[in-house]
Amino acid sequence: MAELKRAIFTGGGTGGHLFPGLAVVEELRDRFPDFTPLFVGSERGIEKRILKEAGLRHQSLPIRSSSDLRYAPISFLKSYWQSKQLAAKTLKEFKPDVVIGLGGFASVPVVRAAQAMRIPTLLLEQNTVLGRANKWLMNRATKVCHSFEESVPTRADLNKHVVTGNPVRKEVQTLLARKMKFATLQTILILGGSQGAQPVNRMWLSVVKEMGAELDSLQIIHQTGELDCVMIREEYRQRGFSSITEPFFEVLPTLYRQADLVISRAGATTLAEIACAGIPAILIPYPHSVGDHQQKNAELFAASGAAKVVLQTSENQNSSELTAIISTLLNQPLTEMQQAMRKLAKPDAATHVVDVLVEFNPVK
Repeated sequence: MAELKRAIFTGGGTGGHLFPGLAVVEELRDRFPDFTPLFVGSERGIEKRILKEAGLRHQSLPIRSSSDLRYAPISFLKSYWQSKQLAAKTLKEFKPDVVIGLGGFASVPVVRAAQAMRIPTLLLEQNTVLGRANKWLMNRATKVCHSFEESVPTRADLNKHVVTGNPVRKEVQTLLARKMKFATLQTILILGGSQGAQPVNRMWLSVVKEMGAELDSLQIIHQTGELDCVMIREEYRQRGFSSITEPFFEVLPTLYRQADLVISRAGATTLAEIACAGIPAILIPYPHSVGDHQQKNAELFAASGAAKVVLQTSENQNSSELTAIISTLLNQPLTEMQQAMRKLAKPDAATHVVDVLVEFNPVK
């Protein structure tokens, strides 16, 4: 077997894109002890923080969001040109065996530069709908690894497009082996994504006000994002709730072990993780996701019986549907939803992705 020594992981901007990359790094390091990764992506603080915590080298590009192409086209094109030039310089200096695109527009200049230099490229697609960046990049990619069959293009070359599942870190993989609790609802974990989500927070606080004392017996674990943390902590304090409230949790797997129910956005990486943990979910899809992919992710999990879906309909959130679901779940076992969620788990996804890398043997 040829040894993979160096790889660039590119993309990110959110935990949902980065964590699958971290899972693949873990697997590569297990197989190839001398393996060295480099992450190249955006200048966003969340990306720098996650990679610093993981002890991984990160280089940022001046790339702007693809949405700026419409509102500030000159600035966008300038940032793209600068990013591609810096990407090409980095590729020449680092000499990777392969470039792995994680999604997000920051991956585009790096993958395009790699393709121009004939460096093999592999794309990870986390969602049920192909992301904008991967759509632009996949025709010239060496391989594309999909989390769901639904994102494989019609009439695609199945030698190139492979369904592997969405890679999860080893500390998440091990959750699948844990003994499930078949008790009634005791602990709720609320996640708005790696940066929180104010509409999700507002909907939940409306539930708190509507249900009042019915929730007194619950423990609340809440990832709020930076903007709402102080306000939500004070709300819980005034109501005497048992809560763990932080802007961002560095070690979610520990909290997954405590949770009986997750209230969350429907990002693919969160779904992959809670599937391994076997935690039933109430999903509130982000309504402005590209291609409405969060809605489609949520529908797939709901159809399996693992989740309930509540739509975010307006800025003045109507929480009555969320309240009704929680009231019902408070009074019934969660066994069937737990079992349905665990059936969706793909703990070996990182292994399959590295198998794909080894199979096309990018080492020159």
